[in-house]
Amino acid sequence: MEKRKLLSLQNIESNTCYDGCTFYLPKGHAYNLKNSSFRNCSFRSSAIFCYLENCLFENCGFSDGCTLNLSRQNLQEIPQWVFSFPFITSLNLSKNKLKTLPIDFSKFRDLQQLNLSENKISLLPCVLWELYELKMLDISKNNIRTIPAGLAQLSNLCELHLSKNSIRFLPNELSQLHHLSRLSLSHNQLVTLLGIVNLKSLVHLSVTGNRVAGIPSELGQLQNLKRLYLSDNYITSIPSEFGQLQKLSILFLSNNEVDYIPSEFGKLSNLTRLSLDNNQISNLPNEFRQLHNLETLSLAHNKFTKIPISLCQLSKLKTLSMHRNQIESFPSEMKELQTLHGLNLSYNKISSIPDEITHLKTLARMNLLGNQINCLPKEIQKMQSLSELHINGHLLSDHQKNFAQKSLVNCTINYS
Repeated sequence: MEKRKLLSLQNIESNTCYDGCTFYLPKGHAYNLKNSSFRNCSFRSSAIFCYLENCLFENCGFSDGCTLNLSRQNLQEIPQWVFSFPFITSLNLSKNKLKTLPIDFSKFRDLQQLNLSENKISLLPCVLWELYELKMLDISKNNIRTIPAGLAQLSNLCELHLSKNSIRFLPNELSQLHHLSRLSLSHNQLVTLLGIVNLKSLVHLSVTGNRVAGIPSELGQLQNLKRLYLSDNYITSIPSEFGQLQKLSILFLSNNEVDYIPSEFGKLSNLTRLSLDNNQISNLPNEFRQLHNLETLSLAHNKFTKIPISLCQLSKLKTLSMHRNQIESFPSEMKELQTLHGLNLSYNKISSIPDEITHLKTLARMNLLGNQINCLPKEIQKMQSLSELHINGHLLSDHQKNFAQKSLVNCTINYS
């Protein structure tokens, strides 16, 4: 067996004894080792192992953590050799066939990240509650129906991923996770958000694809929230307290049954992305104009008959999607959207393009398919930033098509 002592190294090999060595391992590289020992060694970069057979670590330091990656191993149980390395800080057991965890799992006292996603776990084992240093727990894509109250013992937990299970309710004890900043509950069977409203440190919350019918007013207490995903539920209304979420930058509420936007919505001044597709909305409040940082807005598949004037004053708007509504015309105020880059108004009832639209100097993509436009304005030749135009060709004469082609020399025109 080869021996190496007091060296600075950038690689690890099997069948080697290392004594007092310092390792600077390449980022992201994973090692399969056999018959190697490490005494008084220092790992100055993240160490990632996939297999460790007959290996010994004695008095070693891992300044950037130690990861054991056993993903995609078709494991039905955890190999016994794994428990010989209680110092690991990250353990990836995803995409296996595990149904439970053994009592020896409590040996991982330093574990900070645990990925158990895509297994066959139906009940969370109590041994998890002894992993007091755990900061990230991913148990998404399993068969879990209930969350035990014992989860609250993981007081250092910052990220919790529970998506794609069959969870219906959350325990009240969940509110004791005072450091939890990221919670993913998408694609479960939740009917209420009341178990979430006391998690005051939340920054990211995803509840997409559940059975939630209402947003509790208490949700407005989550004033650190920056990203909120509530699409694909049965939500019918937005409470006025929603306006208290003033740090919110991303909001997805698509595929619900919302028919009214409260005026308090205008207080979400840090919002940059907003999706309200597939609802029942027909108008926006005047206060909507106060969303000065909004860059992406999607209002497709709603009940708008006109483009609200309030959104024409969104000075940073880059992308606007309002396809599949009942819109009949462009308001002249649209010329104020001087940062607009993409516009989708396909499948509405628009019959003409006003000259004002040609004032949109930054517009690069415009989709007007499925409308009733049979004439292009002469001023369209001013839209030299336009690189992509979609419009029904069968309603335009050959003369109009030739005019468009000569006027928009840098534009690809799709006459579907």
